[in-house]
Amino acid sequence: MRKNGNAEALRKYATLGRLFLDRKEGSDDFFIDGFIDRLYSISEEIKLPGLKTAGADKNDFETIIKNTECKNNPVRLPFEELLEILQRRYF
Repeated sequence: MRKNGNAEALRKYATLGRLFLDRKEGSDDFFIDGFIDRLYSISEEIKLPGLKTAGADKNDFETIIKNTECKNNPVRLPFEELLEILQRRYF
């Protein structure tokens, strides 16, 4: 997201960081990073399995990306970024 300079998406992530973190002051970058860290913590707390563990196949990533609407994501991500996310969650 920072790679493609999507200012609107970054503002949304900063806003979410302000809602989820127990701090009132800080830079947008602080809140963006804090929110992303919080998402990782939640994933660990609930023991969210990796895609491989959940039964996904790497060969299906392209189909998954083509069929996803990302309707609950605050920003539309390009194919390459969605692929990177899936690859990182494949364990």
